[in-house]
Amino acid sequence: MLTEAALKSAHILDEPKPFVLQISLDDYYVSYQINAYTREANKQALIYSSLLENIQDIFQQAGIEILSPAYNVIRKEDPPEKA
Repeated sequence: MLTEAALKSAHILDEPKPFVLQISLDDYYVSYQINAYTREANKQALIYSSLLENIQDIFQQAGIEILSPAYNVIRKEDPPEKA
């Protein structure tokens, strides 16, 4: 999903293909690093913004919620469906 997000991002090259490295195994989560190539290094802020937006969209479509491990979330249950 991370490489898919990179390929949908502005100014990211298809070749060489983006790749993901696992960079640490922490107490409550795994840290990953997405690596991608561009010819537009001067547009770094725009590229990061596009990449982060695409990561959030693709994860949401897959039903994966991105949360910070520093937060606890208590979800209110959905009301029961009426018969």
